[in-house]
Amino acid sequence: MIKAVVFDLDGVLLDTSSYHFEAWCEMAKELDIHLEESFEPNLRGVSRMESLKRILKHAGKLDQHESEMTQLATKKNNIYLEKIKHLNVDSLYEGTIDLLAYLQDKGIKIGLASASKNAEGIVTATGIKEYFDYIVDPSLVPNGKPDPDVFLDAMIHIGSRPHETIGVEDSSAGLDGINDAGFISVGIGDTALLSQAMFVFKDTKTFSDKIKEMPFNFL
Repeated sequence: MIKAVVFDLDGVLLDTSSYHFEAWCEMAKELDIHLEESFEPNLRGVSRMESLKRILKHAGKLDQHESEMTQLATKKNNIYLEKIKHLNVDSLYEGTIDLLAYLQDKGIKIGLASASKNAEGIVTATGIKEYFDYIVDPSLVPNGKPDPDVFLDAMIHIGSRPHETIGVEDSSAGLDGINDAGFISVGIGDTALLSQAMFVFKDTKTFSDKIKEMPFNFL
């Protein structure tokens, strides 16, 4: 019997991943680093500092800029915050509110386990904060994704056990964390890129539509 669902935010409930990448590209350009669009999946589901490390390592400039990483990460976040000022309920993926409302109506606890320190502000701006029983503060969790810490933190505060919990992610790093936490893993996106998920749905609306028909009794 499933008692909880723990969601990632970016790429699952709404698309802020594109804004993250645009912000990284602008920051990287100041360092004479050009990021190809094909590099974007490498930044999904991981922390701001880990994303920066991957960018600098990719460009062969990690040693050169290691001492300024905090400043660079802050600069990127400021660019990102400017880009998401317009977020509102219309920014949510189709099916998001229907899915959250359905789970809440069935008494399923809902957690948010995003790597973003801006997650609480985003769910507030988009009007869905009320659906969450617990929102993880990633700054208080020892290890970010792909480690399972953010998911386990959500599970503990919600009061479920691993086999009673579904984790929903759009990134490979996030799914690794969900699987290591012992949750039932659900991927949102391309099956070929999310092969470690137990179940994959092409988008949030499809997951919302199909949740009543999933091949295990959890509602």
